[in-house]
Amino acid sequence: MIIWKETIEQIIENKTISKNKLKIVPKLRTCSDWYSVKPLGIINYSSPLMKWDGYLVEFSNQLFYVEKTTYENISKDLKWKIKDNITVEE
Repeated sequence: MIIWKETIEQIIENKTISKNKLKIVPKLRTCSDWYSVKPLGIINYSSPLMKWDGYLVEFSNQLFYVEKTTYENISKDLKWKIKDNITVEE
C-alpha cells in the first residue's frame, strides 16, 4: 500500500509517526514468515481509547504493529535488536 511507504520512510528517517496514522496501523498477530518481518522501532504510546506497547514493523512493504506479548511468544526463535523509540507526533 502506498500510504505505508511514506510512513515507513518517515519512521526510518525521523523515528516519528503521526497520531492519525498510528490509529490505523493494523496489528500483526500471526505471520507466515516471522523472519521476513523487519522491526522499525519500539512504540509506547497511550490515547484515551488505545494503548500501544510493542513494536512497529515492516512486512511485505506494509506497516504493522506487533504487541509486546506477541513478540515475547516468538522471541524464543527470533531476536530483534531494536534500540530506537518511535515518537508520536500530535
